[in-house]
Amino acid sequence: MKNSDTFRVIGYVSSDHEMNDMIIAGKARVGIKIPVDYSDKLLHQMSAQVLVLIDGSDSSVAGQAINVTTAIGLDESLRRALVTNTNFAVDMRPKLLFNPDSRSPNFFLPGLTAILLLNVTTFLTAFSIVREKERGTLEQLSSRPVRPMGLLLGKLLPISASAFLSSA
Repeated sequence: MKNSDTFRVIGYVSSDHEMNDMIIAGKARVGIKIPVDYSDKLLHQMSAQVLVLIDGSDSSVAGQAINVTTAIGLDESLRRALVTNTNFAVDMRPKLLFNPDSRSPNFFLPGLTAILLLNVTTFLTAFSIVREKERGTLEQLSSRPVRPMGLLLGKLLPISASAFLSSA
């Protein structure tokens, strides 16, 4: 897994609790637990299981992690099967955390709502300033002791507040 282009080693842990804490804190997206007897089982031509804990909050990343870990386990099993005629020497066991059904709307829709609100407020602010220019009142505003950032915030805050209230 370390040699694949998909995974990057963040760190090594000595307990399940540390691995879970790193995934929960968002420091790691995938945790791989290799059992103590992994090498012994493979040397004795037995099947060895590897637990792969995957942060399922991003369903596309989780899907890619499942596919790659399964493919790596299958590739290793096939290489060993050609030499020793054993079945599925490496058994990858992926487990999704935080989103076991891999539903992307749980995390996609709130982000899409925020992007739409950002776009709406940007367009309405720009429209408001263009309207001031067309009416000829932009020159009157520039003669006042208001700085350009104050003018922009004065236009942006009411529009933002109304957009947030209308989305709720």
